Amino acid sequence: RRWGGAAMAAQPSRFQAELEFIQRLANPEYLHYLAQTRLLDDEDFLRYLEYLKYWQRPEYCQHVAFPHCLRFLELLREPAFRQALKRPDFKDFVATQQHAQWRYRLPVLDAARAELRAQLTD
Repeated sequence: RRWGGAAMAAQPSRFQAELEFIQRLANPEYLHYLAQTRLLDDEDFLRYLEYLKYWQRPEYCQHVAFPHCLRFLELLREPAFRQALKRPDFKDFVATQQHAQWRYRLPVLDAARAELRAQLTD
């Protein structure tokens, strides 16, 4: 089968596909799904996650909208974390902790950034 221009344009680039995948790792439900389907036990999949470490470099992570995915990518290297993700209660715990981070820490960071901007413009 030949791929024409329109068909090729419809195919995501490797960069786009990997960015989309890596950002899915910010979702505790998705991590739980990966654990439940035993993908997190698959050596080939674990090697792929290891390959994706390059997204933690500054030239790549600047494209990431959900930085939790990078922390979860790190945690997925830990067998205990992968095992715990199979449990619904652990998935819920991770989601609760993530929500608390968004709710309570981000406003503090936003206030600090605003204060820094004000100091720089004075």
